[in-house]
Amino acid sequence: MIPEKYKNFANTNNGLSARPCFISDIVESLEDFLTKDYLFKENIFNEYVSVFKNYLLKDKYNKLFGIEEFSYASYTHGTIQAFEDFYSRHSDKRLRWIEGDFAYHKIASRSYGFQGKELKNKNELEEGDSFVISVPFSASCEIFDDLDEILKICDEKSIPVLLDCAYLPISQGVKLDVTHRSIDSLCFSLSKCYFGIERLRTGLRLKRKFEDDPTDFFNEFSMFNHSGAYVAISLLNKFPPDYLIDLLSPKYRKLCEDNNFKMNNSVIFASLALDHPNYGFYRRGDSIYSRKCLSEELAKLLIID
Repeated sequence: MIPEKYKNFANTNNGLSARPCFISDIVESLEDFLTKDYLFKENIFNEYVSVFKNYLLKDKYNKLFGIEEFSYASYTHGTIQAFEDFYSRHSDKRLRWIEGDFAYHKIASRSYGFQGKELKNKNELEEGDSFVISVPFSASCEIFDDLDEILKICDEKSIPVLLDCAYLPISQGVKLDVTHRSIDSLCFSLSKCYFGIERLRTGLRLKRKFEDDPTDFFNEFSMFNHSGAYVAISLLNKFPPDYLIDLLSPKYRKLCEDNNFKMNNSVIFASLALDHPNYGFYRRGDSIYSRKCLSEELAKLLIID
Protein backbone atom coordinates (compact mmCIF):
# COMPACT_ATOMS: atom_id res chain seq x y z
CA MET A 1 0.00 0.00 0.00
CA ILE A 2 0.99 3.63 -0.41
CA PRO A 3 2.54 4.76 2.92
CA GLU A 4 0.17 6.75 5.13
CA LYS A 5 2.33 9.88 4.87
CA TYR A 6 1.63 10.18 1.14
CA LYS A 7 -1.94 8.93 0.86
CA ASN A 8 -3.68 12.31 0.77
CA PHE A 9 -1.34 13.63 -1.89
CA ALA A 10 -1.75 10.43 -3.93
CA ASN A 11 -5.55 10.46 -3.69
CA THR A 12 -7.12 10.84 -7.15
CA ASN A 13 -10.70 11.21 -5.84
CA ASN A 14 -11.67 7.94 -7.50
CA GLY A 15 -9.84 8.91 -10.67
CA LEU A 16 -11.40 12.35 -11.12
CA SER A 17 -8.30 14.29 -10.01
CA ALA A 18 -5.01 14.36 -11.90
CA ARG A 19 -2.24 13.11 -9.64
CA PRO A 20 1.27 11.79 -10.34
CA CYS A 21 1.96 8.13 -9.64
CA PHE A 22 3.61 7.29 -6.32
CA ILE A 23 6.92 5.59 -7.11
CA SER A 24 8.92 4.90 -3.96
CA ASP A 25 12.39 5.25 -5.55
CA ILE A 26 11.50 8.69 -6.92
CA VAL A 27 9.96 9.90 -3.66
CA GLU A 28 12.91 8.69 -1.57
CA SER A 29 15.32 10.42 -3.95
CA LEU A 30 13.30 13.64 -3.94
CA GLU A 31 13.32 13.80 -0.15
CA ASP A 32 17.05 13.07 -0.11
CA PHE A 33 17.78 15.81 -2.64
CA LEU A 34 15.92 18.31 -0.45
CA THR A 35 18.52 17.77 2.30
CA LYS A 36 21.39 18.90 0.08
CA ASP A 37 23.15 22.28 0.01
CA TYR A 38 21.65 24.01 -3.04
CA LEU A 39 20.28 27.35 -1.84
CA PHE A 40 23.37 29.30 -2.88
CA LYS A 41 24.49 26.97 -5.65
CA GLU A 42 26.09 28.94 -8.47
CA ASN A 43 24.85 28.67 -12.05
CA ILE A 44 21.79 26.68 -10.99
CA PHE A 45 19.62 28.50 -13.55
CA ASN A 46 21.91 27.61 -16.44
CA GLU A 47 22.14 24.01 -15.28
CA TYR A 48 18.37 23.75 -14.90
CA VAL A 49 17.74 25.08 -18.39
CA SER A 50 20.46 22.86 -19.87
CA VAL A 51 19.18 19.66 -18.26
CA PHE A 52 15.51 20.40 -19.01
CA LYS A 53 16.18 21.34 -22.65
CA ASN A 54 18.43 18.31 -23.09
CA TYR A 55 15.53 16.07 -22.05
CA LEU A 56 13.19 17.81 -24.51
CA LEU A 57 15.63 17.66 -27.42
CA LYS A 58 16.49 14.01 -26.82
CA ASP A 59 13.04 12.80 -25.77
CA LYS A 60 12.96 9.11 -26.61
CA TYR A 61 9.18 8.91 -27.03
CA ASN A 62 7.97 12.30 -28.31
CA LYS A 63 9.01 14.82 -30.94
CA LEU A 64 8.25 18.52 -31.16
CA PHE A 65 9.55 19.37 -34.61
CA GLY A 66 11.27 22.77 -34.63
CA ILE A 67 11.61 23.16 -30.87
CA GLU A 68 15.17 24.34 -31.50
CA GLU A 69 13.68 27.65 -32.72
CA PHE A 70 12.58 28.40 -29.14
CA SER A 71 16.03 29.15 -27.80
CA TYR A 72 15.14 31.49 -24.93
CA ALA A 73 14.28 29.61 -21.76
CA SER A 74 12.90 30.81 -18.44
CA TYR A 75 12.22 29.05 -15.14
CA THR A 76 8.51 29.22 -14.34
CA HIS A 77 6.75 28.10 -11.20
CA GLY A 78 4.83 25.36 -12.98
CA THR A 79 2.92 26.11 -16.19
CA ILE A 80 0.56 28.50 -14.40
CA GLN A 81 3.14 31.27 -14.33
CA ALA A 82 3.58 30.91 -18.09
CA PHE A 83 -0.21 31.20 -18.46
CA GLU A 84 -0.28 34.38 -16.37
CA ASP A 85 2.54 35.83 -18.43
CA PHE A 86 0.72 35.00 -21.69
CA TYR A 87 -2.54 36.50 -20.43
CA SER A 88 -0.77 39.72 -19.46
CA ARG A 89 1.20 40.15 -22.66
CA HIS A 90 -1.96 39.65 -24.73
CA SER A 91 -4.50 41.24 -22.41
CA ASP A 92 -5.83 43.33 -25.30
CA LYS A 93 -6.96 40.15 -27.07
CA ARG A 94 -9.83 37.73 -26.50
CA LEU A 95 -8.51 34.50 -24.97
CA ARG A 96 -9.80 31.29 -26.57
CA TRP A 97 -9.58 27.75 -25.17
CA ILE A 98 -11.32 24.44 -25.87
CA GLU A 99 -13.86 22.86 -23.51
CA GLY A 100 -12.31 20.08 -21.46
CA ASP A 101 -8.90 21.73 -21.23
CA PHE A 102 -7.44 23.05 -17.98
CA ALA A 103 -10.18 25.05 -16.23
CA TYR A 104 -7.67 27.68 -15.12
CA HIS A 105 -8.13 29.59 -18.39
CA LYS A 106 -11.88 29.93 -17.93
CA ILE A 107 -11.44 30.97 -14.30
CA ALA A 108 -8.76 33.53 -15.21
CA SER A 109 -10.88 35.19 -17.88
CA ARG A 110 -13.78 35.38 -15.44
CA SER A 111 -11.69 36.74 -12.57
CA TYR A 112 -9.23 39.09 -14.27
CA GLY A 113 -11.69 40.98 -16.41
CA PHE A 114 -10.14 40.34 -19.82
CA GLN A 115 -12.20 38.89 -22.64
CA GLY A 116 -12.34 35.11 -22.91
CA LYS A 117 -14.53 32.65 -24.71
CA GLU A 118 -14.50 28.90 -25.18
CA LEU A 119 -13.74 27.83 -28.75
CA LYS A 120 -16.33 25.42 -30.15
CA ASN A 121 -15.21 25.44 -33.78
CA LYS A 122 -11.91 26.37 -35.40
CA ASN A 123 -13.75 28.68 -37.81
CA GLU A 124 -14.72 30.90 -34.85
CA LEU A 125 -11.12 32.10 -34.49
CA GLU A 126 -10.76 35.77 -35.35
CA GLU A 127 -8.07 38.41 -35.57
CA GLY A 128 -7.75 39.90 -32.11
CA ASP A 129 -7.94 36.50 -30.40
CA SER A 130 -5.24 34.63 -28.48
CA PHE A 131 -5.32 30.86 -28.09
CA VAL A 132 -4.07 28.37 -25.51
CA ILE A 133 -4.18 24.58 -25.75
CA SER A 134 -2.50 21.64 -24.04
CA VAL A 135 -0.26 19.23 -25.96
CA PRO A 136 -1.26 16.49 -25.61
CA PHE A 137 -4.78 17.81 -25.04
CA SER A 138 -5.47 17.25 -21.35
CA ALA A 139 -9.04 15.99 -21.81
CA SER A 140 -8.10 13.22 -24.23
CA CYS A 141 -4.35 12.89 -23.55
CA GLU A 142 -3.87 12.86 -27.33
CA ILE A 143 -3.08 15.55 -29.88
CA PHE A 144 -6.28 17.52 -30.40
CA ASP A 145 -8.03 16.80 -33.69
CA ASP A 146 -7.35 19.50 -36.29
CA LEU A 147 -4.65 21.12 -34.15
CA ASP A 148 -2.38 21.60 -37.15
CA GLU A 149 -5.26 23.23 -39.04
CA ILE A 150 -6.03 25.44 -36.05
CA LEU A 151 -2.40 26.56 -35.94
CA LYS A 152 -2.50 27.38 -39.66
CA ILE A 153 -5.55 29.59 -39.04
CA CYS A 154 -3.69 31.26 -36.18
CA ASP A 155 -0.75 31.85 -38.54
CA GLU A 156 -3.04 33.48 -41.11
CA LYS A 157 -4.86 35.67 -38.59
CA SER A 158 -1.84 36.58 -36.43
CA ILE A 159 -3.34 34.91 -33.35
CA PRO A 160 -0.68 34.31 -30.66
CA VAL A 161 -0.66 30.74 -29.32
CA LEU A 162 0.59 29.22 -26.07
CA LEU A 163 1.17 25.45 -26.09
CA ASP A 164 0.85 23.91 -22.64
CA CYS A 165 3.03 20.78 -22.66
CA ALA A 166 2.57 19.83 -19.00
CA TYR A 167 1.56 16.26 -19.89
CA LEU A 168 4.45 15.63 -22.28
CA PRO A 169 6.73 13.97 -19.67
CA ILE A 170 4.06 11.30 -18.99
CA SER A 171 3.31 10.70 -22.66
CA GLN A 172 4.60 8.78 -25.65
CA GLY A 173 3.94 9.05 -29.36
CA VAL A 174 3.30 12.80 -29.32
CA LYS A 175 4.48 14.43 -32.55
CA LEU A 176 3.80 18.03 -33.49
CA ASP A 177 5.27 20.67 -35.78
CA VAL A 178 5.92 23.74 -33.62
CA THR A 179 7.41 25.89 -36.39
CA HIS A 180 4.11 27.73 -36.90
CA ARG A 181 4.87 31.44 -36.63
CA SER A 182 1.77 31.97 -34.47
CA ILE A 183 3.25 29.92 -31.62
CA ASP A 184 4.33 32.54 -29.10
CA SER A 185 5.65 30.20 -26.42
CA LEU A 186 5.69 26.67 -25.08
CA CYS A 187 5.56 25.74 -21.42
CA PHE A 188 6.41 22.55 -19.57
CA SER A 189 6.01 21.11 -16.08
CA LEU A 190 7.23 18.09 -14.13
CA SER A 191 4.25 17.96 -11.75
CA LYS A 192 2.57 14.91 -13.32
CA CYS A 193 5.87 13.12 -13.80
CA TYR A 194 7.47 13.13 -10.34
CA PHE A 195 5.37 12.54 -7.24
CA GLY A 196 5.81 15.42 -4.80
CA ILE A 197 7.53 17.89 -7.10
CA GLU A 198 4.23 19.71 -7.61
CA ARG A 199 4.88 21.28 -4.21
CA LEU A 200 8.14 22.74 -5.56
CA ARG A 201 6.63 24.38 -8.69
CA THR A 202 9.05 23.42 -11.46
CA GLY A 203 8.38 24.58 -15.00
CA LEU A 204 10.03 25.86 -18.14
CA ARG A 205 8.91 28.44 -20.70
CA LEU A 206 10.46 28.51 -24.16
CA LYS A 207 10.22 31.50 -26.52
CA ARG A 208 11.79 32.45 -29.83
CA LYS A 209 13.10 35.79 -28.60
CA PHE A 210 14.13 37.50 -25.39
CA GLU A 211 11.65 40.21 -24.37
CA ASP A 212 12.84 41.10 -20.86
CA ASP A 213 9.38 40.56 -19.40
CA PRO A 214 8.71 40.07 -15.66
CA THR A 215 9.44 36.34 -15.88
CA ASP A 216 12.83 37.01 -17.50
CA PHE A 217 13.49 39.72 -14.90
CA PHE A 218 13.06 37.47 -11.88
CA ASN A 219 15.11 34.78 -13.60
CA GLU A 220 17.93 37.25 -14.19
CA PHE A 221 17.99 38.15 -10.50
CA SER A 222 17.70 34.56 -9.33
CA MET A 223 14.26 35.12 -7.77
CA PHE A 224 13.02 31.62 -8.61
CA ASN A 225 12.62 28.50 -6.50
CA HIS A 226 16.14 27.11 -6.10
CA SER A 227 14.94 24.02 -4.27
CA GLY A 228 12.61 23.22 -7.17
CA ALA A 229 15.38 23.80 -9.69
CA TYR A 230 17.87 21.58 -7.83
CA VAL A 231 15.42 18.73 -7.28
CA ALA A 232 14.26 18.90 -10.91
CA ILE A 233 17.85 18.74 -12.18
CA SER A 234 18.57 15.78 -9.93
CA LEU A 235 15.42 13.85 -10.83
CA LEU A 236 15.75 14.49 -14.56
CA ASN A 237 19.30 13.14 -14.40
CA LYS A 238 18.48 10.12 -12.26
CA PHE A 239 14.97 9.26 -13.49
CA PRO A 240 14.45 10.77 -16.96
CA PRO A 241 10.83 10.68 -18.15
CA ASP A 242 11.51 7.68 -20.39
CA TYR A 243 12.24 5.74 -17.19
CA LEU A 244 8.71 6.50 -16.05
CA ILE A 245 7.23 5.54 -19.44
CA ASP A 246 9.11 2.23 -19.49
CA LEU A 247 8.12 1.44 -15.90
CA LEU A 248 4.41 2.26 -16.18
CA SER A 249 3.52 1.32 -19.76
CA PRO A 250 3.00 -2.45 -19.22
CA LYS A 251 0.86 -1.91 -16.12
CA TYR A 252 -1.07 0.91 -17.77
CA ARG A 253 -1.87 -1.37 -20.71
CA LYS A 254 -3.08 -4.12 -18.37
CA LEU A 255 -5.34 -1.78 -16.39
CA CYS A 256 -6.89 -0.46 -19.60
CA GLU A 257 -7.45 -3.93 -21.01
CA ASP A 258 -8.92 -5.28 -17.76
CA ASN A 259 -11.35 -2.36 -17.38
CA ASN A 260 -12.37 -1.77 -20.99
CA PHE A 261 -10.61 1.59 -21.01
CA LYS A 262 -9.14 3.15 -24.13
CA MET A 263 -5.39 3.75 -24.08
CA ASN A 264 -4.09 7.16 -25.14
CA ASN A 265 -0.69 8.85 -25.37
CA SER A 266 -0.29 9.10 -21.60
CA VAL A 267 0.71 6.40 -19.13
CA ILE A 268 -1.44 7.53 -16.19
CA PHE A 269 -4.77 8.55 -17.75
CA ALA A 270 -7.31 6.25 -19.43
CA SER A 271 -9.95 7.39 -21.89
CA LEU A 272 -13.53 6.13 -21.67
CA ALA A 273 -15.61 5.52 -24.77
CA LEU A 274 -19.15 6.88 -25.06
CA ASP A 275 -20.62 3.42 -24.40
CA HIS A 276 -18.54 2.81 -21.26
CA PRO A 277 -20.81 2.67 -18.16
CA ASN A 278 -18.66 5.29 -16.39
CA TYR A 279 -18.37 7.69 -19.32
CA GLY A 280 -20.65 10.29 -17.74
CA PHE A 281 -18.94 10.16 -14.35
CA TYR A 282 -15.53 10.93 -15.82
CA ARG A 283 -16.66 13.32 -18.54
CA ARG A 284 -14.61 16.52 -18.74
CA GLY A 285 -17.13 19.31 -18.31
CA ASP A 286 -19.42 19.65 -21.32
CA SER A 287 -16.83 18.21 -23.68
CA ILE A 288 -17.08 14.88 -25.50
CA TYR A 289 -14.08 13.57 -23.58
CA SER A 290 -14.06 11.25 -20.59
CA ARG A 291 -10.84 10.57 -18.70
CA LYS A 292 -9.82 8.69 -15.56
CA CYS A 293 -6.57 9.05 -13.65
CA LEU A 294 -5.06 5.64 -12.91
CA SER A 295 -2.18 6.78 -10.72
CA GLU A 296 -3.39 5.10 -7.53
CA GLU A 297 -4.05 1.77 -9.26
CA LEU A 298 -0.65 1.93 -10.95
CA ALA A 299 1.09 2.68 -7.65
CA LYS A 300 -0.56 -0.36 -6.04
CA LEU A 301 0.58 -2.60 -8.88
CA LEU A 302 4.14 -1.31 -8.51
CA ILE A 303 4.09 -1.96 -4.77
CA ILE A 304 2.81 -5.53 -5.31
CA ASP A 305 5.69 -6.19 -7.71
